[in-house]
Amino acid sequence: MLLNPRKTGVERAAWLLFFCGILLAPILRAQSSTTSSSAREEQVLPSFWKRFSAGVRATMITLPLQNSANNDYTLNTLTLVSDSLTPASPRFGGGATLEYAATRRILVSADVLYQFFSYSSQVVTTVTLADGTSQITTASESSHARYWTVPVLARYGTLPAKIASAQVFLGGGVSFRKISDIRTATSTVNPDGTTVTDYTPRTATKISTFGATAVAGFRVKDEFGIRITPEVRYTRWLSDLFNAWPAKQRRNELSVVIGLTF
Repeated sequence: MLLNPRKTGVERAAWLLFFCGILLAPILRAQSSTTSSSAREEQVLPSFWKRFSAGVRATMITLPLQNSANNDYTLNTLTLVSDSLTPASPRFGGGATLEYAATRRILVSADVLYQFFSYSSQVVTTVTLADGTSQITTASESSHARYWTVPVLARYGTLPAKIASAQVFLGGGVSFRKISDIRTATSTVNPDGTTVTDYTPRTATKISTFGATAVAGFRVKDEFGIRITPEVRYTRWLSDLFNAWPAKQRRNELSVVIGLTF
């Protein structure tokens, strides 16, 4: 009788398969759990094309685009200059938006927004002559232009819609702005009472610029499936479109935006 019989090749193979099965069982179980979770996620998210939605946005810039001015200064002992500025108005705009739901909480959007920009300024120059009389020259400027702004933003929902009645989100992205159709009318009243009008457009330092944008807001969905999204956006523009008074603008921009998407 043999006490330690030698194992055949078939027995060795059987034992090897047994131990491999023990080692692979946890991995296969985890993979099965991950697959079922992915399947549930796919059931929640619609198909690729159904994740897109389109709509409109209305925007209002809360801070003036320019700093109002009413200054008096002297060029020399005989010349006094008084300038005044009525900041850009109105500050309302709007446009179209396209959104893509990357996940249940991540939403990516691209807007094309239009805004009308206008301002008026006046410079009064008073020159005192040797005989004590004064000569006054008044230059009045009225300018307007069109802004096209394209923000591309990503939003992350801090609470899913099923937990909160409204989905609160934070996000950020990049904005691009271009200025077009600059028109200027300058009227100069000379000391002798004659008036000269010039329609040379004010020259922009740049016709476009980029900015970094942060966004915060919330989203609700009504019974008709319309998504209403009020939000606040802050943009820091990287460069000036105008770099000289009176057209020079602020680089910090704070706006309130309301979106309707379907």
